[in-house]
Amino acid sequence: MNDTEIRISLKFLLHQAEELLDAVEDREYNRGEPLAMNATLGGHLRHVLEHVEPIMDTPENGVLDYDARPRDHEVETSPVAARQRVAQLCERLDAQPDGWEAHGLRVRNRVATGDGGSPVVRSSRARELMYAVAHTVHHYALIRVMCGLRGIELSRDFGYAPSTLQHRQMAGRD
Repeated sequence: MNDTEIRISLKFLLHQAEELLDAVEDREYNRGEPLAMNATLGGHLRHVLEHVEPIMDTPENGVLDYDARPRDHEVETSPVAARQRVAQLCERLDAQPDGWEAHGLRVRNRVATGDGGSPVVRSSRARELMYAVAHTVHHYALIRVMCGLRGIELSRDFGYAPSTLQHRQMAGRD
């Protein structure tokens, strides 16, 4: 997978967020799901978007700090605000120059409680974009289950990893 394909995959997933927003009413977007630790669809979508934004905001060789996410209440509770954020992220991805993915980054992320629980490690923007794809798929799978419990239909591909979709196609189960 080259850098352009990573962007294409991430944009495909961001467009699936638009599909979700088309499929749910405001009350469903904000309703907690007891079987999913009372999480909301809006909470999952906000979480996903806040893992993509810092990848684009961090300057080359800067520290991408996943611990410093804003936890934007408006995006979490307003499908309109979430739709705007998705559109902005797609535009920003499209506007990045060739080679942008190759930039080195340092990444901070809390992996344990207590002192030293947020180490800083070396990475690249491409690697973090790949992480964002996997992370998004994981949350979309949870969103798909939550929607299924509520009778909300999503496309057949929503919540599946690109590798699963490719395997399904190659196996003739598309």
